[in-house]
Amino acid sequence: MCPKPVFQVAREKDPRAKYEWQSKTFAEIIKMNLCKIDGIQAITKNMVKYELAIPVPFMKYIHDGGYEVPEGVMPAIEEFYKAIAD
Repeated sequence: MCPKPVFQVAREKDPRAKYEWQSKTFAEIIKMNLCKIDGIQAITKNMVKYELAIPVPFMKYIHDGGYEVPEGVMPAIEEFYKAIAD
C-alpha cells in the first residue's frame, strides 16, 4: 500500500465505532505511513501530528464526545487539506 495523507477524527464515546477499533486504525495508519513514533507533535489539547519518514501527513484529533462533529475541527480539517494541496 502507498502512504496517504490522513486526518482522523476519533470519538472516545462513539457508540457506532468503539474507540478501541479506532485505536487499531491509528496503529495501521502509523505503520502504513511509516510514522516516526518519536516524532509526535501536540497541535492542540485534542490534536496531534505525526512526523513521517516520507512527506505524507497524519493528523489525529480525539475528542471525548460521541458521534457528533466536535466544535472547531472543521477549520483544522480545511487547513490540513489546503496544506497538502500546495
